[in-house]
Amino acid sequence: MTRIEEGYLDDGELEKLFPRAFVSRNSCFTNLWQILHKCKMKSALYPDTQNEQLDRVIKTHTSFNSWKEMYETALEQYADDLCSKVDEDIQTH
Repeated sequence: MTRIEEGYLDDGELEKLFPRAFVSRNSCFTNLWQILHKCKMKSALYPDTQNEQLDRVIKTHTSFNSWKEMYETALEQYADDLCSKVDEDIQTH
């Protein structure tokens, strides 16, 4: 993906939000890049991206109904994982 403007999700952010375990557990794909390839996404992804092809692929091949739903679920899980790590760090120190 190329940087078009501020606010897009760069590759590092996408890797953190959509780790292989998340994608494998919730779809027939092993990583997010396969999903993006399937829907021929060539533009940058944003949290509020609206793309019919992307939503269609997600609805057909994942447990989500849209990019928005998939993104929000991934974000919640990522935040939960971070909080769990912080809790573990506090308990061990």
